[in-house]
Amino acid sequence: MNANQKIDFLMNLTKTKNTALADALFFDPSYIGRLRSGKRGIPTHRNFIEPAAEYFSEKINDIYQRNILSEIINHGVLLPDDKDAIKRLLVLWLKDTSDVPERNGIKGIDTLESTQEFTTVATDIDYGNEGKRRLILSFLHDMTALKRPINFLFSSDENNSWFYEDPDFLAEWSDYIMGLLSDGSTLKVIHSTRRSYHEMITAINKWLPLYRTGAIEPYYYPNLRDGIYRRTLFIAEDIASFMSSSIMDDMSMMPQFLFYNSSITSALTKEYYRFFSLCKPLIEVYQARETPDPILEKKLNSFNCSKDTLYTLKRKMPNSDIVIDIQIKQSVGAFIRFLDGSPTILYTYEQNMLSSLVDFIRVFG
Repeated sequence: MNANQKIDFLMNLTKTKNTALADALFFDPSYIGRLRSGKRGIPTHRNFIEPAAEYFSEKINDIYQRNILSEIINHGVLLPDDKDAIKRLLVLWLKDTSDVPERNGIKGIDTLESTQEFTTVATDIDYGNEGKRRLILSFLHDMTALKRPINFLFSSDENNSWFYEDPDFLAEWSDYIMGLLSDGSTLKVIHSTRRSYHEMITAINKWLPLYRTGAIEPYYYPNLRDGIYRRTLFIAEDIASFMSSSIMDDMSMMPQFLFYNSSITSALTKEYYRFFSLCKPLIEVYQARETPDPILEKKLNSFNCSKDTLYTLKRKMPNSDIVIDIQIKQSVGAFIRFLDGSPTILYTYEQNMLSSLVDFIRVFG
């Protein structure tokens, strides 16, 4: 469908008359009629798509409409309940020209007769660190609006300045993640441990409170990588996916993509799990049990018996009342306990992380 046909489809689905849409968007009814018939194009001199998407998002209410629209614009994935999320999907769909036939390499010409079927891919694109943050928050907002458990997959070896340089973004991201995990979602994370000391410590401070929920599985890739071509994936399995890449630390004006498309998301999920199969656990999370965990007991015994140098630190987490107790023996590993009544114990043996924790203790101990 081209844009005119999409408007006509939405008007039929919502039983909207020309006069009703014209009044809502401040257009002449005859213009809407010509637009539906294809005699006039989508206006470029006035904002049309956004207000039209907002109008139709308010009209999509019954199950029949939602099911039909899910198949057309969201590849069968249920529409979110949030009206703003539906509006964003409609805007992307109405702007998308990927299903318009091409002639002589020029998109937008819809007079070519063809039996080929074209599939709409709802895609949002932005650039640079600010664009990445906008897309990530939009993604988390829409997933939260679904109000159901989701399996999330995350990996990134890109420069993480995009993540930490904006405190407001980081606070909003943390709130979304904690809310999603509290509602039953899970998160697999492949961390890059070959980062600077500052990056590692910042990451530890921000991720530790999330680890103790038990809903996150932290992993890392153990072998060296050249660090030239870098990539970020953030996936909600079977629903949507975010993808970006950069060359070394240069992320200026690099494109970021957010796909609301099950086929693309499925392909990126397969890519993620191929990489995941090469990874090892970064942190093991042990929750309190009525009987001692034999694996944890064995690790604790090895730790206590080791003659290696013991590094210890009790410290309040930044911007938090959470106090952690860190104990490290580099030949064995590190145990991190939460001293606020939490029964959770974190254990890691990854050497880059251990080195960063030892440096952290030397500075702040």
